Amino acid sequence: MASEIQRGEIRKKISDDLGFANPSLAPTHIPDYIVPVLLINDDLYYDVPIIRTETAINSTSTAIMTTDSYYETFLTGLTLSIIKDVTSTSILSSITAVIGGATSTLTAIAGLSLTIQNQTIDVAFSKPIKIDRSSVINVTNSTATGNVSARAVVRGFLRRPA
Repeated sequence: MASEIQRGEIRKKISDDLGFANPSLAPTHIPDYIVPVLLINDDLYYDVPIIRTETAINSTSTAIMTTDSYYETFLTGLTLSIIKDVTSTSILSSITAVIGGATSTLTAIAGLSLTIQNQTIDVAFSKPIKIDRSSVINVTNSTATGNVSARAVVRGFLRRPA
């Protein structure tokens, strides 16, 4: 047996959520096999996913992203890849972020001097890491000579503060 939706504001919410231009098109009856779920404060529960990518060439520091000043930024994972030629010496590539007011290295790859190198590190955090608001997440390369390229990817989400 179908259940009747009697409250107009519920039909309007269904209509709005489903994108009906005319609220009268919203269903007035719901079959027994459909279970409606209504979130009262749904904007508190939705996270905004983020994926950002940036590349640093030779001895540079490049911003992957600047965290929002209002929303909280959480990282769930990251990837760092490097490619370097045989002439590169004394290299270090890293991803850094500000956590609790201090700059922290989240991952790094040390280069092998005078060796061709292609290496990737992929990290998935078991618990999301909260990054300070209005701070910069960087990918940094340092090399004395030669050519090196580091590609960084950060994955996570933005959350409205409680």
